[in-house]
Amino acid sequence: MTVKLNIGAGETQIEGFTPIDRKLGSDAFPLQYADGSVDEIRASHILEHFSFGDVKKALNEWHRVLKPGARIRISVPDFDEIKSKLDPNWRFHLMGGQTDADNFHRSCFTDQLLSGYLNEAGFDGVCRWQSDNTDSASLKVSRNLEARKHQQTTEATSLDLKISAVMSVPRVGWNDNWGCVLEALRPFNIPVRRFTGAFWGQCIQRAFESCVADDLDWILSIDYDTMFTSKHIDSLMGRFGQSPEIDAIAGLQARRLHETPLMTRGKDTGVDVDGSPIKVHTAHFGLTLIRVDALKKVAKPWFHSEPNKAGEWGDDHMDDDIWFWHQWRLAGNTIYVDPEVRIGHLELMVSEFDESMQNRHVHVGAWRDAHGIGKGRHA
Repeated sequence: MTVKLNIGAGETQIEGFTPIDRKLGSDAFPLQYADGSVDEIRASHILEHFSFGDVKKALNEWHRVLKPGARIRISVPDFDEIKSKLDPNWRFHLMGGQTDADNFHRSCFTDQLLSGYLNEAGFDGVCRWQSDNTDSASLKVSRNLEARKHQQTTEATSLDLKISAVMSVPRVGWNDNWGCVLEALRPFNIPVRRFTGAFWGQCIQRAFESCVADDLDWILSIDYDTMFTSKHIDSLMGRFGQSPEIDAIAGLQARRLHETPLMTRGKDTGVDVDGSPIKVHTAHFGLTLIRVDALKKVAKPWFHSEPNKAGEWGDDHMDDDIWFWHQWRLAGNTIYVDPEVRIGHLELMVSEFDESMQNRHVHVGAWRDAHGIGKGRHA
């Protein structure tokens, strides 16, 4: 049975959610639910009614009853938004309507402060969400944040799986990446196979072939310009282990110089906001889990690049990584991106003073173009 709670519901009814409210004879905390028994919590404009100390107690209690990996969605009045708008009702948004003893606000929040409270209580993957109801979460001055109870190392990650991380690395690269690779892999005792050469596709294919030859179960591909933590790996492995229909799954990573993610999914380029894995046409190799059994079905060459029909390397050419994903799908394999595993992508920036002597940060490619130092594609 699925258990979803709408804490501080008031008179709002949301299908599938059990309302929790003092006016209904039930308190926001402590909750009368067992540890790890609740699938989702929604708490709209209730947290600000607690004192500073009780805010932490409430979040700890809600964390207690949620299942590992379960979602919490919280809405509070956003102090920064209220301050910037200065609408006539600002004092009621900030301090409550004060129509009865329960309608007083005892705390206020900014985006950063609420995120900190959530992380301290044991939640991770904090991001914004948009209300599709007409309760207080839909107000313009509402700050809506969602997070998930940290998914502890699952049965899938603790099994005696044979897994190796693989990297194709340049001879000179990011030191920041190596620091995060070592720290993130250490809790899982995952070894790293490094291959170095002038041609990325050849290097990564040799790495994958060595994993097949050693009869591994999973491959964890890592790019030398990706930033991630052990929590990212834990979440990705947990999702992968519980989803046999997924043959490959990547973390959500942004393209350089763009706000879009490194993935394609036909005409639909959006990112699902419910946290479910997104089935895609192509992904990346920044932090990606691959089933070796599925890899064995893919025709070689696994990695191959081709110019466009004009014999040029401009638009419509084929890169090694995209070729791989096309071959992967032709073999009947699936590819997913996990929006809950949001990993970093290193970009080189130039710091300089502008004409007004204000410091600014510019991507190195944009800096070169602005100063007329060569044109072309900048990675």
